[in-house]
Formats: sequence, structure tokens, C-alpha cells
Amino acid sequence: MEHLSLNKYQLDYLKHIKQLIPGDPYSPWCKRIIIEAAGVLSAGWTKDNKVLLVSHDGYSVSNPTDGKIIIENYSKDWLRNISKDNLEFELNEFNEIVKIFGLFGGDGNHVTSDRWKLEVVYPAWPNSLVLIREPKAQGVDSKRWEAIRIIHLNRLEYIDLKCGFSYDENYFMIINSSGAEIFSRLS
Repeated sequence: MEHLSLNKYQLDYLKHIKQLIPGDPYSPWCKRIIIEAAGVLSAGWTKDNKVLLVSHDGYSVSNPTDGKIIIENYSKDWLRNISKDNLEFELNEFNEIVKIFGLFGGDGNHVTSDRWKLEVVYPAWPNSLVLIREPKAQGVDSKRWEAIRIIHLNRLEYIDLKCGFSYDENYFMIINSSGAEIFSRLS
């Protein structure tokens, strides 16, 4: 299984990740809300930055600033709303097609226009972590690691994590089958 051996760069990267201490995201990503759910399959952002969570039982749309549910739909035919490629969800209540990411396909937007970056890594598979990189964490020198942090999760387990920024880039969410943790920029 020589083809699975890590090269020097990958070994160094893994070493640095394992030395990082989980914590809250850097400022300005100071506000966190938790949306508890069971059996989450995928998530997405509506065009007006509301949180869509799709689970085995149906779907919900919530406000990202306080987690309050705007819509819950537990009808038996909601599966028809997911596209065949698992990348879109037809949200009839908003008359909108929402790009989704999650366990069966897709990935969220991982970079903002002002260069904040999210990255899912697997330093001890199957466990996963989400890193947040400040805009200054570019390049390959050792100083960049000072601007990278593992996001400590309050509710979610560190397995099967997915993440993505909202359309307006003022929120990001981390999801797995247990729900979502939403982080907001404070201006």
C-alpha cells in the first residue's frame, strides 16, 4: 500500500494539525447558536441566508441569528425535493432551489471574498475537524499556523463534519447528523 504513504509535506501538515488546540473561532466569528436535530442528511443556505436542514423525517428552515424555526415540514413526500445528484433542494415555501451539502453529496462554500477559509481535515480518521483560517494564514511558512484554529464544537461529535459559508458571508455552519452549529460575524 505504498501509494497511501504520506509525503514529507503531508506528514508536516499532519504534525501541525495535531499540535493545534481546539478553541472558538477567531474574531469576528464570535456568536454561536446550536440547532439540535436528529438524522441530518444535508444542509444549505437560502438566498436570504436562512439555514435549511434536511433530515430523515423532513426539513426545517431556521434563522441563523437565534436558531428559531421558520418552517418545519414533515410531509412524507419531501424526498422528491432533493435533486437526483443530491446537490439541490426545492424549497417550495420560499419558491427557491437551495444548493445543499452533506452526507450524500456536495460541499459548502469554504472561502469568503475577504479570504476567511474553512477546511475539513481527518487527522485521526474517521474523526474529522474543521479548521478556520484567518485571511493572513496564507502561504507555506510556519507563521501561518498561528492564524489557523480547530473549531471547538459544543454539540456535534467530531465525525462526518461538513461546513460552509452563507451567501452574504456573514455566517458559517458546521453540520453532521446531530444538527448544526452556526457562527456569525459581529460587525
